[in-house]
Amino acid sequence: MFCYLFILLLNFTLNIEVFPQMVTIELVNNCSEPIWPAIKNDGPIPNNGGFGPLQPGQVQSISVPSNWKSARIWPRTGCGENMLCVTGSCGNVFFCLYSKY
Repeated sequence: MFCYLFILLLNFTLNIEVFPQMVTIELVNNCSEPIWPAIKNDGPIPNNGGFGPLQPGQVQSISVPSNWKSARIWPRTGCGENMLCVTGSCGNVFFCLYSKY
């Protein structure tokens, strides 16, 4: 069975000088099982780098600064209460500070 995390980028800006421009990223779980999305980049990370679980069909929107140069977003599957996951694990932590993937 093919399982994937669909990422949709929705770009918008705020015309108020006090707020930095933001980009909204939508995470969509197109899998038949729950996933725990993880994020890693070199700057501030929304939700400290961890989300979840996202149930099948569920959508999670996050806003990130428009000056992000790059980021990695990946789904973790089969995670237990100790956050050891079958795929995409970043140790036994909810908030990913690193990943070997």
